[in-house]
Amino acid sequence: LCNLNLHYGRLSPKGWGDMLFAAEGQLDHRLMPRALAPALRAVSRHEAYFGRRPGASSWIARRGKDVYFMAPGRKMTSGHHMSDAGNAVRPCSKSRGWVTRSLSSRKLVISLNVLVARDPNTRHAQLALSDDLVCR
Repeated sequence: LCNLNLHYGRLSPKGWGDMLFAAEGQLDHRLMPRALAPALRAVSRHEAYFGRRPGASSWIARRGKDVYFMAPGRKMTSGHHMSDAGNAVRPCSKSRGWVTRSLSSRKLVISLNVLVARDPNTRHAQLALSDDLVCR
């Protein structure tokens, strides 16, 4: 799953750690057809642990997709841009936000306000100029 996420997100191998983090969430939502107990073969890990089916609506974007998110700590009256560019990683398991990789600080950021870039050919300027995250 990590390699597929890298391929579809058009990221270099340096983004492999983020895609491994995303694959963990993907595996929690998939069925377990090879489970030893027959009763567990028709449920996901999430459903077996929590007792309810996982919601797929929390996956707002494909892993590695270009997104804009509300930058933490910025105020409207500051005169700076309120949003920052990043890559979608996965929904946050501890809150209702989404985990994104900020292209300006290269850190993982949890944000409640995320806008997905709709054009599949769009690449952020920071990503296009960087030599370490984009796949050529």
